[in-house]
Amino acid sequence: MSYSVVETEGLSSVCEKLSQTLTKSKDLKQLNKLKAQIQTIKTITNYDFDSPSATTTLTEIATPQIKDVLKRLFNHNLQGYYFLEKTEATGDSTGYVLLLREVRMIPDKLMKLVAQGLTQDEAKAMGIEHHIQFSENWDMAYPIGKLVSPTIEHVMQTFALLFSRIGVEDINDQYIQHMLTKFSE
Repeated sequence: MSYSVVETEGLSSVCEKLSQTLTKSKDLKQLNKLKAQIQTIKTITNYDFDSPSATTTLTEIATPQIKDVLKRLFNHNLQGYYFLEKTEATGDSTGYVLLLREVRMIPDKLMKLVAQGLTQDEAKAMGIEHHIQFSENWDMAYPIGKLVSPTIEHVMQTFALLFSRIGVEDINDQYIQHMLTKFSE
């Protein structure tokens, strides 16, 4: 049985870990918005978001906007993210979120070792621990499932579409703000 990070750690802890790994200013800006929203909800509800069970009940107390984001995630309409109900055809439907913008290269040697099951001590002994991150709760890296057709093709198509903006510049933030202001009048 495998665990997703939201089952073993609270949202505040997940945000802190993300803030240590994100480098793009857009991603950090989004993370800071999420932190502010969590803080607002904490203040309003006095709910303990640092509890691992917080994600289970989050939808019960969430605002309509957060529920909308979750629905978009579940329906594969949230750009940059891909929701997997399960990683095996017969496996648990715990749910996993693929971060499509978090592109990582895994050396062949490491990929083969992970496929067999790699402990943290083995990774350190081989000098490859900088290529992989182990959590405090788990000291072993191993595959958690296998994506099969047609899911794997849909993930690849979604990933390809995310980065297929060849030569198209981002729209100016000031223009976006102007249009939003105009729209809200």
